[in-house]
Formats: sequence, structure tokens, C-alpha cells
Amino acid sequence: MNERFILKGRLSDAKARLKQCNLKAENYIILIRDIIDPVCSDFTTLDLERAKITLDDFIALQNQAKELKDQIIKLEEALNG
Repeated sequence: MNERFILKGRLSDAKARLKQCNLKAENYIILIRDIIDPVCSDFTTLDLERAKITLDDFIALQNQAKELKDQIIKLEEALNG
């Protein structure tokens, strides 16, 4: 029975971390749209270095979220099955 409580705790933690990733992702999307202004008439003025750094961080966050989703699936399978 203790193992079940441990699995539930890990599952809850993974879901909370995934929720945090989703909030961070929303912020990255807003930030990237701000950096790469779609109505900018002169693209040479865009801060593409900053955009690249932000996008690299966003990609790392996406990979973390994918790992969390996989972990959540495995934990749910272990609990239910």
C-alpha cells in the first residue's frame, strides 16, 4: 500500500511540474512574439540573437514537458494496471 501512495505522490508532482511548464510556455510565446514583432517593417532591426536564445530555452522546456508527459503516462499505468 505504501508503494501506491508513493506513486500517487510522484504522479501529483509530475502533473504540477507539467502545469508549470505550460505556464512558462505561454510566457515564452508572448516573449517571442514581442521580440519578433510580426508587423515590423524592417526585419534588420529585430533582435534575432535574443530570439534565438529564448527559442533555445523554449525548446528545452518543450523537451522537459515531453519527458513529464511520458512519466505521467507510466505512473498512471503503474497505478491503474
